[in-house]
Amino acid sequence: MTNLGASVSIMVMLCGGASAFLTVRSNTTSNHTVRSNMSVPVTQKVFVEGTEMYGKSSGTQLLNKCTPFPSSLVKDDSKPTLKVCGTETKMIIYLRNRCESYHSYQMDIGVCDTSAPSSSCVEKSPKTDRWLMTAQSFKIVQC
Repeated sequence: MTNLGASVSIMVMLCGGASAFLTVRSNTTSNHTVRSNMSVPVTQKVFVEGTEMYGKSSGTQLLNKCTPFPSSLVKDDSKPTLKVCGTETKMIIYLRNRCESYHSYQMDIGVCDTSAPSSSCVEKSPKTDRWLMTAQSFKIVQC
């Protein structure tokens, strides 16, 4: 435990080298816990049009961040093709930009079931869900 001033303490615990739990305590009675991925397991991958956007080799910079699809994908009726592999990661697709919900036009892609094989993958495109051809943004999150 590291003391950062009189009112805040931070404790970091690594679990299996893949996850970290951060507990922040202040002078108040509330505690806040945040889960953060320190190292991406090799089985967790997210692809957009065949390009790895999240994974062991591409890193975690897009985790929990709203990311717009390039305009070239939004303007093509056959794109994007999206693929999420692993059981601890999902991609949330939004019709609107800035990751805003709009009616039923929001979709989670991913297995999110640790009892499933770690090699599990889910693939979606406008061929499987027509409205995806107009999707404008996405977030990659841990399940």
